[in-house]
Amino acid sequence: MARFAKKRPLLLMVLLLVCTVALINCGQGSSRSVPTPTPISTPTPKPIICASCITVGEPSLKTLGQSTNSLQSINGIQSTNGMQYQLSFVITNNGEVTLSNFEVDLKIDAQTATTTDSNSQTITNSTTVSGHSQFTYQVGDPNVADSGISLPNPPPSSVHMKITIVQNGTTLASWDGQVNVPA
Repeated sequence: MARFAKKRPLLLMVLLLVCTVALINCGQGSSRSVPTPTPISTPTPKPIICASCITVGEPSLKTLGQSTNSLQSINGIQSTNGMQYQLSFVITNNGEVTLSNFEVDLKIDAQTATTTDSNSQTITNSTTVSGHSQFTYQVGDPNVADSGISLPNPPPSSVHMKITIVQNGTTLASWDGQVNVPA
């Protein structure tokens, strides 16, 4: 250190002066007061349902039997005197809020060698899906004639299906793809 002081005495003096001024400005001998921060009130967060919280699992079809009605609307989907199927899919709610009063928009495109059927329907229901739970949603009851989804006869090997969960006009989740039709 002594060797450094001999070579650069002016630099050492400036450094001591800067340190002294810095110590004085840090509050020694000063009457300045530091203002107390004002607490910020944080509003209570409200849980919301978000698109990433609700999911629709891959649907499946189960044969119910031959349709007994000709060209009659069944659950909003036109029957073509074909086979009846029960549609099942799982709605998963990973959110905190119970999902209720929602609609299921359903679109089915069935193509056979001779026909192409496109049917759409919106199912309004009072089903609820509690937070952090799953619910198996079904269209069609094995005990009720013509309550399922009707497909042409002979049925195609698969159908294109889009299922959308909507609440208050907002899309929460959807599934879009091919669904195998049981033989």
